[in-house]
Amino acid sequence: MTAAIIKPATPLSLVTRRFLRHRLAVASAALLAVLAALSLAAPAIAALAALLLASIPIAAAGAPVLSAYALMAKGAFGSLFAVSELLARATPLILTGLAAAVAFRAKLWNIGGEGQLYAGALAAVAVGSGALALPPVVMVPSVIVAGALAGGLLMLVPALLKVRL
Repeated sequence: MTAAIIKPATPLSLVTRRFLRHRLAVASAALLAVLAALSLAAPAIAALAALLLASIPIAAAGAPVLSAYALMAKGAFGSLFAVSELLARATPLILTGLAAAVAFRAKLWNIGGEGQLYAGALAAVAVGSGALALPPVVMVPSVIVAGALAGGLLMLVPALLKVRL
C-alpha cells in the first residue's frame, strides 16, 4: 500500500481575503437591517393581531367591527377629559408592568404585581376614606404607607418561600 500524498492547502490570496471580508461585512449589515426592521415592526404586527382577534367576538355579537373600533377610539381620545381618564387609569398598570420588568431583569418572577396593586389600592381607600381622622398633612403619607404595606404584605409569603426553598 502506498501512502496518499496530501497537498498542503494553498493560502488565500490577499484579494480573496479582502473580498470575503467585504462579503461578510455586507451580510452582517443586511442582517442587522432586517433585525432592526423586525424590532420596529413587531409592535405594529402585535397591535394588528390584537385588533383582528378582538374583532371576532365583536362580529359574533352582531356589531359592526369598524364602527365599534371608531367608538372605542372616540371614547379614549375624543376629548380632553377622555384622554385624562385614559392616562389616570393606565398609569398604575404601566408602572406595575415596569415593576415586573425590573424584577424579570433581576431574574426574579413577580407575577403578582397586579394583585399587589389592587391590595394597595384597597388599603389606601380604606385608610383615606375615613378610617382615620387625621389632618391632611398626616393623612396623605398615611394613605401612601398603607398602600405600600398592603402590597408588600401580599408578597410576604411568596418571598419567604423563595428565600427558604
